[in-house]
Amino acid sequence: MTKIKILVVDDDEINRMVLGGILESDEYELIYAENGREGVDLYEQRRPDIVLMDVLMPVLDGREAVKRIKQIAGDEFIPVIFLTSISNEDELVECVEAGGDDFLTKPFSKAILEAKIRAFTRSRALSQQVRKHREEMVQEYVFAEKIFARLAKRGILHNSNLNYISTPQSMFNGDLLLAAQRPDKGLNIFVGDATGHGLPAAVGVLPVSDVFYSMTEKGKSAAEIVAAINAKLYQFLPTGLFLCGGFAHFSPDFRWVDIWNGGLPDGFIYDVIEGNIRQLIVSDKIPLGITESQNFSVTRYSLESEDMLYLYTDGVTESENASGKMFGFDGIKACISATPPGMSPFQPISDALRRFRGEKEQSDDVTLIEIYPKALRSVA
Repeated sequence: MTKIKILVVDDDEINRMVLGGILESDEYELIYAENGREGVDLYEQRRPDIVLMDVLMPVLDGREAVKRIKQIAGDEFIPVIFLTSISNEDELVECVEAGGDDFLTKPFSKAILEAKIRAFTRSRALSQQVRKHREEMVQEYVFAEKIFARLAKRGILHNSNLNYISTPQSMFNGDLLLAAQRPDKGLNIFVGDATGHGLPAAVGVLPVSDVFYSMTEKGKSAAEIVAAINAKLYQFLPTGLFLCGGFAHFSPDFRWVDIWNGGLPDGFIYDVIEGNIRQLIVSDKIPLGITESQNFSVTRYSLESEDMLYLYTDGVTESENASGKMFGFDGIKACISATPPGMSPFQPISDALRRFRGEKEQSDDVTLIEIYPKALRSVA
């Protein structure tokens, strides 16, 4: 039988002897410390299961010792029972705030002390089981996230025509960013934003990857690929889940682009020489996976050699600061206004978005991509 390891911290030798007599049993292994500092050192060395801590001691008092012990323990639950004759309510509150879990008043009662030890032993065992289960889940999530990332990013996101950010709100990304070259050397881009975020959203976007890459390799048209993605999602996704998406097919010479936008925020074509938005890419289709049949026709936009195309998910425009204000399309336009002609606004937008959010926790997945002719890569 594994003994319950108990650290007794008390500067009074008689109290230590009394507690030793009460807990004299094959069930317990006792460790003694004469002051708070020694108690902290022995905790770090021996890692007991329970700490019995006197409050008033020389060198380091019990409250400060408990703070240090709890800091060392981190997220591991270590029960601390204060040994006290204090009756002042404010001082007892200070003991709780320092990290104490219970009190034992002097003189000590064998029955009460053993009952508390048994109760905290059960609580500690349960806490350890939960902690172990959580660690196993995290490992499984990390493993799954690596698989999802490999499946979703086997394309050419390193392509010299692209700049992008893709930041998940949690471990799993409900946004999807795919890029692949067609047999005719044209470029296909897909930006997706699944309902919600986290694992359910990531599962929702997973089927899109294979359809996108396999049909791009076969040289299928943009409308055919989007229709196939919709059919797959309509078959796969449960009711209530869908995918907002934007598909862009660039000609080999980057003189035109075919766009399908269903549910993403309006994208735009940026004239880098003039330093302004030349044309909006309006979201005029419904998201994917909602209906079995819908409009998959694309809109063709002419491109000049100095044009850049921007697509992004609503995690960009709906990012909030500490006051609850959204970044919005106005935030994007402000960055563009501050960018000198001849320069890309991609980095200013990325930096401004990060500054705008500040310390506020990210509330949605964020994806932003800039696509531009190779001739302009020096300014991007």
